[in-house]
Amino acid sequence: KEKVIEQERAKIDSLDLYIENLQQNPLLQEEYIRNRYHMKKPDEDIFFVSRPDNRDKKKGQAMRIAIINGPNLNTLGKREPALYGNTPFEPFLIGLQQQYPQHLITCFQSNDEGAVVTALQQAGDECDAVILNAGAYTHTSLAIADAVRSMGIPVIEVHLTNIFAREQFRHHSYLTPVCKGLIAGLGLDGYRLAVAHLTAKP
Repeated sequence: KEKVIEQERAKIDSLDLYIENLQQNPLLQEEYIRNRYHMKKPDEDIFFVSRPDNRDKKKGQAMRIAIINGPNLNTLGKREPALYGNTPFEPFLIGLQQQYPQHLITCFQSNDEGAVVTALQQAGDECDAVILNAGAYTHTSLAIADAVRSMGIPVIEVHLTNIFAREQFRHHSYLTPVCKGLIAGLGLDGYRLAVAHLTAKP
């Protein structure tokens, strides 16, 4: 039994070292995103860190924040740049991680509704907060709304465009009533503002 405990402690120590290096090393961050952000199998592109939560949030210690992106957000930089901008999400994510090195910011993207639900469920167990851009599922998915409703951590809804200034069908969000807040129309900067709010000292 003592040997098993020592092995588990060694795993945690190794994971903490990896997290520390990931937060401080831009090259490692780029490799992490290449390996984790673009996955072909929905069950393989979820990556959350599981470790004992012994941090004192009142002292401003690290948070684990999951960005969960829905359909078509993997095409940022190419898809309708007049609406969504010319910047792919990967370099933006690296910059965001560098701006908040004391926090662990991970990202998941899927075009599959069920995979988004699974990612939310896992984030509810493994993370301190979620930033959710469900894309078009915002306007259609009761399943995603139910997943958010059942989570015990804050979820901030983010949209790159002002959905209320677009087509009528985009004005309704199933997610807004179950999220802590909504940021829309500010492009990729909406994610940064969400992180700033989540990590602000009380």
